[in-house]
Amino acid sequence: MRFAVLISALLLFLFASLAPALAWWDEGHMQIAYLAYKRLDPAVKDRVDVLLKVNPDYSNWISGAPDEATAKLYAFVHAATWADDIKTKADYTNDNVHDPNAGQNIGYSDHRKHAFWHFKDSLFSPDGTQLPAPDPVDTVTQLKLMIATLPAASGASDDLRSYDLVWTLHLVGDIHQPLHDVGRYTAQISSGDRGGNAEMVIPATGETIILHAYWDRVFGGYSSPFGAVFDADERGGLADVTPDPNAALISDPAVWAQESFELAKKFAYAAPISNGTDAVLLTREYETNARNAARSQAALAAVRLANMLNQTLASIAPGQSSAQPDRVTLCTAIDICYCVNRGYRDKIDANVVRMRRLIAENRQQGRAIGYLSVPISPAGGGYSPYNVKVAGDIAADVEARFGKRAVWILNPAAEGSKEMEGASGADYMYMWTTILEGPKGNSEDFDFFYFAGPSDFARSFKLPAVGTLEALDDYFDARVKDDTRFKNAVDSGAVTKAGFRNYYGLRAAVSFSLGSHDEWNIARILNERRRGVAELGIPNQIALFFDGKPVTPGGYESPAASGDVGRCIK
Repeated sequence: MRFAVLISALLLFLFASLAPALAWWDEGHMQIAYLAYKRLDPAVKDRVDVLLKVNPDYSNWISGAPDEATAKLYAFVHAATWADDIKTKADYTNDNVHDPNAGQNIGYSDHRKHAFWHFKDSLFSPDGTQLPAPDPVDTVTQLKLMIATLPAASGASDDLRSYDLVWTLHLVGDIHQPLHDVGRYTAQISSGDRGGNAEMVIPATGETIILHAYWDRVFGGYSSPFGAVFDADERGGLADVTPDPNAALISDPAVWAQESFELAKKFAYAAPISNGTDAVLLTREYETNARNAARSQAALAAVRLANMLNQTLASIAPGQSSAQPDRVTLCTAIDICYCVNRGYRDKIDANVVRMRRLIAENRQQGRAIGYLSVPISPAGGGYSPYNVKVAGDIAADVEARFGKRAVWILNPAAEGSKEMEGASGADYMYMWTTILEGPKGNSEDFDFFYFAGPSDFARSFKLPAVGTLEALDDYFDARVKDDTRFKNAVDSGAVTKAGFRNYYGLRAAVSFSLGSHDEWNIARILNERRRGVAELGIPNQIALFFDGKPVTPGGYESPAASGDVGRCIK
């Protein structure tokens, strides 16, 4: 038994030492691809599959799939490893980053391995060792080139778009592995460590392994699509990791690489990693931090990959109609129309049923029913998790003001449902409009709307009566120190100090929210309809509050600019 364990450890060491670095190894890339696939719009899944079929390995990717839907999933998941698979293909040759054609993008006729496409080595030295010039071609240059080629409107051939798709599936994973975005130079490693490939470590499992390979193998080694899907969905698996919503919106590969570079310096090269090449024994703290950072990065990569594909593959080819086939114009009972993603129709309908049931349960208990209109999006300089917290504080304040036994307020930040993640503003607004108008179109389910104002936000942030902007500067500094997710959003550029201060000090209110503009107009239309119904009329209009105060009669009838309202363009 001891001999078998020794042989296994020796084989692992040899594999890590001799094989080229493969970010996350197969299992990690496949899990990222699987989680991204679950977020793709239905029409985008079909377009992806059409492009993947151009790849010569497609038939191997779908081997063993029990049905067509699973075959499409397996193909997407397996395609994420193709850029590593070609490293072992006999008809693919090595090339150099300084070759004249190092960054060429010509499709499957290119039989070069392009190993340097997998990295963006931002260089640094902890001891002042001289740094060389950066490489002219890297993950960032190629990702930007390929992402621009993916839309049908680019005019590129399906061969090139397919080639760029499989590379993109892989490189988005690579760029989120911290050691794929860094090169460290020290007096002992004067020629550079190539992203942790010069240092050796000894983890708790006892073997000696290259630092880069230690990070690559966090999610396991070789796997099948079935195995990757199973592992991701397993309790405590990667599917349970929720990325920062602000960070997920960042679409620039250069920013992705910079984030990973900073994480590498903070976690990959943390103690006990030395400036030399001798093997060091990893501490429990190091391994815990490494695993958490890797899981967070992989989950973030999946969301960003899905967002990017949903955007780039929803575009049209030259000469085609500009109508998006995966979106449809849907109008509510009060004739407000939105351009809605077809893939969310069932989810929207299910949420409407669920919310009406919840409203009915509270109505049966004799409560007045309210709706909270509050900005959730970070647009304008905010931070979504804090907006969600503010929404909860405002809802609690309103219920306390009127009495919890007497009132229940629908807080959209708490009731949007996990199934709606990735939906557009129009998707959400079609859902909320349907809920707000009620089965008869007179908002018969609601008694009042509460529109959040600056005083509500100030109360949640506990801002003083004077010096509010200075207080927000101090609040920002404190949160950077004690809120890791917020700090990551700041480090990535998604949140800035001035933008944060000015948003929460000057603009944090429904007056600056697209969705809330629509909700104001919905309230106005519903009250107009009530005034025209004999049994309702002016005495039974929906009560409207803004910033804690009742809205004046003239305000009831004043329209606001539209936010997400609008038909699909044809």
